[in-house]
Amino acid sequence: MTKAKKKADKVTVITVIVVVFLVLVFIAGFIWGLNNVLAMEGTMPPSENVESLSPAPETKEDAVKYLELCLNKALEEKPYFESHSEYDIDKDTLETDGSSQLKDTLLYTSDAFTDYLNDNAPKAQADYFKGFDALLRKPHISASDIEDFNCDYIFYKCESCGEESDEPLAKCDACGNENPYNLKYRDEYTISFTLKNSDDVLKNNFEPKEGKEALALMGEDVKNTVDVENLKIDYELLTVTFKVNRLTDEIHNLQFSREMNVKADASFKGDFEKAGKFSSTFKMTKDDYFDFTWPSVVLSDKKKTVEPKKSDNLLATLTCDDPLKYDVKWESSDENILTIDDEGYFKAGDEAGEATVTASFDFGGKTYSDTCKVLVRYSVESIKVSDKKMDMKQGETKKLTVDVSPKKATIKTVKWYSQDESIATVDENGVVTAVKKGTVNVYALSDDEFYKSTCEVRVK
Repeated sequence: MTKAKKKADKVTVITVIVVVFLVLVFIAGFIWGLNNVLAMEGTMPPSENVESLSPAPETKEDAVKYLELCLNKALEEKPYFESHSEYDIDKDTLETDGSSQLKDTLLYTSDAFTDYLNDNAPKAQADYFKGFDALLRKPHISASDIEDFNCDYIFYKCESCGEESDEPLAKCDACGNENPYNLKYRDEYTISFTLKNSDDVLKNNFEPKEGKEALALMGEDVKNTVDVENLKIDYELLTVTFKVNRLTDEIHNLQFSREMNVKADASFKGDFEKAGKFSSTFKMTKDDYFDFTWPSVVLSDKKKTVEPKKSDNLLATLTCDDPLKYDVKWESSDENILTIDDEGYFKAGDEAGEATVTASFDFGGKTYSDTCKVLVRYSVESIKVSDKKMDMKQGETKKLTVDVSPKKATIKTVKWYSQDESIATVDENGVVTAVKKGTVNVYALSDDEFYKSTCEVRVK
């Protein structure tokens, strides 16, 4: 055998060994990863819903009073204020008795016309604490003016993968989690009124423009091109919507919306006179927005975990006239647990514990603040029940235990749950009692980080 042949065989053997080694590593890694996934089975943090400052309105009367309360609060405390309007032409509804070429031209120019309306719509603003009473359109709505109202703030969430739904679901098809979605509250109430289409409602809330007033909205380019006659606007859908921080009753947005059917006769003039006369109809919407921005400081996290002797930081976002002008004051509720400097960097002490970090700043004669709960401890990273499946007879008892990782985790306690206690129960020590024939999942949930691990119990 030549030296070259021996060398080639040696390279081949080494290559095979390396490939086999890598395959074994991959298989071992896959099995290890699978075991960890099975042990963790995701996390299940409890549903923590903070109660509102004011209860969600349940009747039309309640909703009208709540809107008045929120607007009065804004008028008194004077947040930053802006208002503007937006127009939109529904091109799918545009029709004309002219030629198809004329319709194409109208479709083409409708965007420019809409842009002109939006660019030239009145805008207003008032700085923090300046007041905007003369700029705000106050709704004049009674319960009898409302056909329907809706208060939206409730939703449902799978705590395993985060999938959301407007309806309560018994399980999650997205990730396979067998647990029902948890009830959640959004931070905002979104409250909408569908109003009766009456002359009084229209006049008192929407500042309708007819005839010459409406024609005056057209730009000079349009006026130089066409003469518009017999302009008629029929209002279809009238709505008022407002969004409020339900924890503070601070209104963020008030919106007046109307859908209109527009009909007009027009004749071209000047260089376009030969195009003649035509009639046109289309649907159009106009939204009037009144936006309120409240002073605040918001921390980057509401809850953080850090190991003993380790450091981390928080970021504070200021909402005010010029955030760079103001200094943020940082405080720790317990400096034996952690200390924090004037830039938001904190260091944990030697012992496990809990402290609240508060960030605050002064603006307009008031102090605004936000807090973050900081937990100093070695966190749980996974848990694993002693049995993944367990066969039992009716009346029999067996004990499950839990392996918590890492070993140095500060809080190793768990809570036990049975998904159907008519089949099997489990006590606080993991002792399972078989009740009747059937199959049920019994699972442990770690008190730290809420890791879940399940045992399938089959009662025969």
